Amino acid sequence: MAIRIIELSKLNSETRNSELKTLMLRAGKDISDVSETSKQIIDDVKARGDEALFDYEKRFTAVELSAETIRVTKEEIAEAYSKINKRLLKAIKHAAKNIEKFHRKCLPGEFEMKIEKGVKAGRLIRPVGRAGLYIPGGKAVYPSVMLMLSIPAKVAGVNEIVACTPLQKGANSLDVATLVAADIGGVSEIYKVGGAQAIAALAYGTKTIKRTDVIAGPGNPYVSAAQKLVRNDVRIDF
Repeated sequence: MAIRIIELSKLNSETRNSELKTLMLRAGKDISDVSETSKQIIDDVKARGDEALFDYEKRFTAVELSAETIRVTKEEIAEAYSKINKRLLKAIKHAAKNIEKFHRKCLPGEFEMKIEKGVKAGRLIRPVGRAGLYIPGGKAVYPSVMLMLSIPAKVAGVNEIVACTPLQKGANSLDVATLVAADIGGVSEIYKVGGAQAIAALAYGTKTIKRTDVIAGPGNPYVSAAQKLVRNDVRIDF
């Protein structure tokens, strides 16, 4: 199938505006029909904490989780390294190097200047203490998203980088490429939880998952709705 190329500069203003509106709508999500469900999940996690997380993961992935199994262990990461295809590992490391190089160039600088006698002004840059990352999963795996979210946080100097990503249905462990990407990206905690329940845990905390200062990452309409619902309580970076 041929790719349709639209040269906006060659269109009249009316046609150009119509084409732009159509293109922008493609990236939009109508989440009005799922917002109430996401709100109920958030309220449940706020009320029941870990138990709500375990219940939702059992419902959506058919996996029994507990406080002991919801967090990825060092042994699981080591096992992922032993199983990953060597060419894939090389590609992940290569991508990580390029992503880090770019984001180090993007770092804003600090400065101090004298405005007038007795008056100085400047800029201090301080990272957040704890960043939450949402990595889509379930039907597909996205190690690239893990890299693109975790490495900027690492470059910025965030002390605690936390990732939530759902298990595939019936699986007890996460995809090896995702785990390796998380380790290379400097993620300090990885949890096997997805959906609106993961956003609620990152926003408000549970006994097992401490709340974060910011949540970043894409997701399905339920995740997007949850992010909008919690944005007054935690910074959201879509």
